[in-house]
Amino acid sequence: WDYGALEREVTFVLQAGRFLLLETAARALLRLLLLPPPPNTPRPPATWAQLRLSKPNALPGGVLARVAVESRAAEQSYTQEVKPWGSVDLIDQSRRLALYRLNLLPGAVLPRHSHRQLVESELTLSPGLWGAQDAEPDAPLPVGHRRHWRRGQVHGYHNPSPHIASILCIDTPPFEGDTVDVP
Repeated sequence: WDYGALEREVTFVLQAGRFLLLETAARALLRLLLLPPPPNTPRPPATWAQLRLSKPNALPGGVLARVAVESRAAEQSYTQEVKPWGSVDLIDQSRRLALYRLNLLPGAVLPRHSHRQLVESELTLSPGLWGAQDAEPDAPLPVGHRRHWRRGQVHGYHNPSPHIASILCIDTPPFEGDTVDVP
């Protein structure tokens, strides 16, 4: 496993998710850890994970809250939705937010679009991906590149590489068909 990439993904989920409860954050992270790796990723899938989170108290050495969760990959189920440009893996969802992995096929375009109700944070997981925002031209996105989309902000992607390219995505509130295509 690339522990630098793992740290980047966990940090992204915790910061972009702005979780209200440790239990919700722990469940989302556990499901992310047990999700099969993105296509063309040279790491074995995890078969079991244990996660402990704690929220420190303002007083030295004090702990305000603590949660521990564990699971086996076989106990998890994921929804994958096939799209014309690739697929969407639903990793976790609560009433407040949803965590997804977008997988763009080689040569595919996720057209420019915006969202009326939700805000979106995204982390580039794979090399070769290009992205656009507002009226600017497409530009290459390095692995680990973070993007945050306000309500109504135009964005899109294309994958000119010969392999599937993936993006980790957090939508607040969860995506429910809230897309406006932009020509």
